[in-house]
Amino acid sequence: MRMLRYAAAALAVLLLLAALPACSGESEVPKGYQYATCAGEYFRLFVPTQWTVNTGSGVSGAYITIDTTVTMRQVVFTPEDASTDSEETVSGTDGGDSGAGGNTLEAFRQAYVREIGALHDYAETDPPLATTVDGYRAILLRYTARIAGTVYRFRQVLCKVEGRFYVYSYSAPADRFDTYADIAEEIQEEIRFYHTPYEGSAATRKIPEDANAPEGMKLVSTDAVAFRFYVPLAWETDMENSANLVYVTEADGSRSNVTMIGYMPEDEGFSIDDYWEMCRMQYEDALPSFTVLSADAEGEPGGEAGKIGDRQAKLYTYTYRMGGYTYKVRQAVCTYSTMVYTVTYTALETHFDSHLADVDAMQAAVVFRSPFKKG
Repeated sequence: MRMLRYAAAALAVLLLLAALPACSGESEVPKGYQYATCAGEYFRLFVPTQWTVNTGSGVSGAYITIDTTVTMRQVVFTPEDASTDSEETVSGTDGGDSGAGGNTLEAFRQAYVREIGALHDYAETDPPLATTVDGYRAILLRYTARIAGTVYRFRQVLCKVEGRFYVYSYSAPADRFDTYADIAEEIQEEIRFYHTPYEGSAATRKIPEDANAPEGMKLVSTDAVAFRFYVPLAWETDMENSANLVYVTEADGSRSNVTMIGYMPEDEGFSIDDYWEMCRMQYEDALPSFTVLSADAEGEPGGEAGKIGDRQAKLYTYTYRMGGYTYKVRQAVCTYSTMVYTVTYTALETHFDSHLADVDAMQAAVVFRSPFKKG
């Protein structure tokens, strides 16, 4: 819930070929580490095995506690005066990328700082510092900001490889930031870039066939959760996440994904409206240009009536800007037993309607069950 997702971009391009690993093979996973990388990325993010991998949102990352996270993502950066600079950056040399204009790391840093500067109570804690990621020059940013009432500290590294801008981020509540700061730096040291995109881990969980699956659909949830989540056969699945998170995506360029996840509230009587209010406050703080599109029965911004399986639900639709794109989201929320469950559909705004029928079918096909029983 509290995971922060911001856009950004940063640094180098030409003599990269000599420094990047050969595209014919993968590097070995560092001892004690695991993949935390989304398929299709041109980098490999590894995290300690004690961390929980979380790639269900389409962002490579992991967390050690729900509010202490590392993420890495590619970000679209298109400056008005973009130049075709030659930015070979090896072992800290600037390769001609130290100017402030055009498609440079410094131009990206300035644009990124303007964006994060809009966060509540944003404050730079240290000046920008030169660093490296896999031998490529990068810029380290350190700052604090208030998210949903909590002050977080951020350590973010901006870099550019083969014309692509990336941001590696470590964030945690300010009073606990130092606990894992050294580990976050070690994770940065293990990042690797490749010529070819990541195809997925060989350790991906296999879900058994389900004879009760609706025609044309397949099961993508395990016995560890209190629901059966079915998706169309044509959709790809990524089951490298924790058991209460399933992620499906269709590889058609629409950036469409659907997750179903459970949330256990701390207070009794926690309602759908309570859950949405908690989410809304966090989204307003964390998502640039967050705008609610759906309306409740009174015509106010809120949830429309709907269902998840046989459970009454509310459907909340909203948009936000990220990395130069506008995303549209429909978040269906219901309660079952003592839990709150959500089915969240995210896509580029321009592609949102093209998969809505599939998402409706997924929601309708959900079956709630006891997590302690099979079948």
